[in-house]
Amino acid sequence: MIRAEYLELRFGISYWMQAAQTVLALLGVLAILAAPANWKWKLVSVLLLAISAVWVHFRSVHSGRSGTIRLFNDGTALLTIASKAPVNAVQGPNGWVSRWFSILTLREADSGRKHHCVVCASDNHPDEYRRLLKFLRMHSSPADVQGMIR
Repeated sequence: MIRAEYLELRFGISYWMQAAQTVLALLGVLAILAAPANWKWKLVSVLLLAISAVWVHFRSVHSGRSGTIRLFNDGTALLTIASKAPVNAVQGPNGWVSRWFSILTLREADSGRKHHCVVCASDNHPDEYRRLLKFLRMHSSPADVQGMIR
């Protein structure tokens, strides 16, 4: 049995997450229009919702928050953000795990800058994502996790 020394993962907002943001914004518009309020309040509310939806879309998609993570057995990582040089990082204690996506907290080793990386199952190989889930849930090394799932 061959055990990988690291996990290679892509992170960033996937297409289905972008679509979910759009659907939620449209549901918000419908809720505002169905509310028993004056048309002026409805207009202001729809405009504020539109501005916030555009801001969230711009921030999540166009701010360069995508790239790759090479997560090693000891909790260290090599973080490569789009069009930048790779940076050494350490996995933080806080993260969030679900079946469809996970959020990893990584802290740069040199500057201490914190990164919250969204890792989507649909953007990664199923075995790599499964190993990540086991690693994050059980707080064990990826090498141990590889042995558990095979």
